[in-house]
Amino acid sequence: MFRGHSGVLLLLVLLAGLGSGAAKPDAASDSRQLVYSEDFSSDPGYDSVLDMYSFWDGSGGSYVAISLDVASGIGRYVSYSPAFDEVAGDFGVSFDMAVLAQDWGCYPGISFQNTEVADPTQPDSYHRTFCCQFWWSDHVVKKFTLTSDGGGYLETSGSPNLGEWYHFDIAYHPSSQTVDWTVESGGAFYQVTGVSFPISGGFNRLYIGEMTQPPKYGEQAAIRVDNISVWGGETAVERASWGLIKATYR
Repeated sequence: MFRGHSGVLLLLVLLAGLGSGAAKPDAASDSRQLVYSEDFSSDPGYDSVLDMYSFWDGSGGSYVAISLDVASGIGRYVSYSPAFDEVAGDFGVSFDMAVLAQDWGCYPGISFQNTEVADPTQPDSYHRTFCCQFWWSDHVVKKFTLTSDGGGYLETSGSPNLGEWYHFDIAYHPSSQTVDWTVESGGAFYQVTGVSFPISGGFNRLYIGEMTQPPKYGEQAAIRVDNISVWGGETAVERASWGLIKATYR
């Protein structure tokens, strides 16, 4: 397992050649709907709680997060993006994620929260609207999961390969409280459309990593994240159309 600062350096050396196979987002062509975009080609200026465990990797042009399981207290192994305009209602989110190391009881991922809404049930006291994580427990063995504040829960049918990039597309429809979720890696990996996924509020910030809590089951897990885009006020059809236009002229 990767332990301490030396372990992080070893992780970077071993995985320096791992680059995202997905295209970088074209923010200009999405200017009417795009709320936030980050491709990590330069330092994004994220606020890292513990920068040896959650940090920008300039050599790989992505963001690394290492999640440690804890026996007591709260392990804040996260980095926060700058705040952006609140996204509520119909929205779309896309990003790339690769699982670098896996362990039972550690669930690193990307979470979307609202810093305008206090929530004492969350480790940092802000409301978490939804999150996508890599999960390994007794009941969910090595799967990607999607969870919302309204009790929405989905998990992929298959398990990701270590070191392989996966592209995520999430489109939420408030009128029906449903979500479309697609995960791809050189082809279809998992896809659902129009499934129940209630969300109770909006979000204006994201964080990468995990806020771990006891009991302690495993040791560490690690991910890379790249190519994050957030759209507000659009439908899944509109976002798909933008993707087709970009692919045609890229």
